[in-house]
Amino acid sequence: MSLKSCNRRVNLSSFTKFLLFALPLAVFCACSKTPAVAERRSEPKRVRAIRVQQTAVEETVYATGALAAQDRAALSAKVPGRVESIRVDLGSKVKKGELLAQIEKRDFELRRLQADAALAQARARLGIALTGEEDEVEPEKTSVVKEARAVFAEATKTRQRTMKLREQGIMPEADVEAAEAQYQVAANRLEEAMQEAKNRMATLKQRQAELAMAEQELKDAEIRAPFDGVVESRQTSQGEFLNVGIHVLTVVRIDPIRMRLEIAEKDASRIRAGQRVLLRLEGSDQAREGTISRLSPVISAGNRMLVAEADFQNPDGALRPGSFAKADIVVNDHSPGLFIPKSSIITFAGMQKVFLVEHGKAVEKEVSLKRQKGEDVEIAHGVKSGDMVVVDPGGLRNGQAVELSGGQS
Repeated sequence: MSLKSCNRRVNLSSFTKFLLFALPLAVFCACSKTPAVAERRSEPKRVRAIRVQQTAVEETVYATGALAAQDRAALSAKVPGRVESIRVDLGSKVKKGELLAQIEKRDFELRRLQADAALAQARARLGIALTGEEDEVEPEKTSVVKEARAVFAEATKTRQRTMKLREQGIMPEADVEAAEAQYQVAANRLEEAMQEAKNRMATLKQRQAELAMAEQELKDAEIRAPFDGVVESRQTSQGEFLNVGIHVLTVVRIDPIRMRLEIAEKDASRIRAGQRVLLRLEGSDQAREGTISRLSPVISAGNRMLVAEADFQNPDGALRPGSFAKADIVVNDHSPGLFIPKSSIITFAGMQKVFLVEHGKAVEKEVSLKRQKGEDVEIAHGVKSGDMVVVDPGGLRNGQAVELSGGQS
C-alpha cells in the first residue's frame, strides 16, 4: 500500500466521523426550534365578527323590461296643401295645443269667405239679419208665406162674396167658377209658399254646415300638439306638398313614462296593481320609484311570462323610451330574514361560504343566498340567528384559532 492511498483512507475515515457527530447535533437543534415555531403559528388571529340577527326588510320580485312612451302620436295632414312652416324639430319640447306646423291657408280662407257669403244669402231669403246668432224662423213669418197667405185671404173673401150673390141669383155661374178657381190657385200657392219657406230654412242649415266645414278646414291647416311631450321625429320639410294622411311629425309623451315588465310565471301570482316598483337603468345605480298600473290578464304562451306596466315620473326626461331597465317589485314591505354583509361571503368553485366563530376557532359553513339589501345579503340556509359571522375573512382557514377584535363577545 502506498503512502498516498493510506492518506485517502485516513481522510475518508475522518469525514465519516464528522458526519456521524454533526448529524445528531443538527437534528437536536431543529427539534429544539420546533416548539417556538409551533407556538408562533398557534397564536389566535384577530378578526372582526358580527352577530346574525333577524331583520324585517322589503321582499321584492326581480324583473326586466324596457321603457316606452306614455303616448305616441304620428301627426298627419288632414287637408292637402303646401307646408308653409315647421316650428319644431327633433327633440323639441312642446305643449298641448302649441302650433307645430302650418299648411298654406289662403285657399281655405277663400272657401270660408265663399261659405260665409252663401250663408248670408240664405239668411236674407228668410228675412233675418245677415249676421248674428239668429237662425230660427217660423215659416208663417217668412215673406213668401206672408204674400201667399194674403193672396189666399183675398181669394177666400172673393169666393165667399160670389157664393152669397149666387144664392141670391144675381151672380152668373161663370163668375162663380172663376172665383172658385182663383181660390184653389191661392190655396195651392200658400201650400207651395210653406214648402218654399221650409226649403229656405233647410238651405240655411246647409250653408251653416258648409261654413263650419270651411272653418274646420282652415283650422286643420294648422298642426298642433295633442299633448305635452317631445318631438321624436320630423318627416317633412317646408315647401313640400302634402296629401291627406301624410305624416308630418311624431310626438311622444315621456312624463310620466311607462315600463313594460316581464315577470316569471312562478312570481306572477304575487303581482298586484298599485305595488311599488324600484327602477334601475343599465349602467346607473340610481333607483326611481313608480307603481304597477296595468297587468296583462294572461301568461304569454311563448315565454311563460306575465306582462305588467309601471308608471314613473320623468320631469327631467332622463328616462328615455327604448332603454333596457331592471326593476324590483315590492311584494311585501316587512319580510323577516337573516342578513349579513356581502364582504363576509367567500365564493369558491361556485359555492358560497362564511366563517363562524365557535369556541375560539373559525368554522367554515356553506350557505345559500337569497335577497340583497344594499351592502347586505340574506342567508337562506347555513346560519342561524345569534351566530357570529366573520367580516372580511381574508385568508382565514377552517379550524384556525381566532380572537375577536374591539372587545366583541
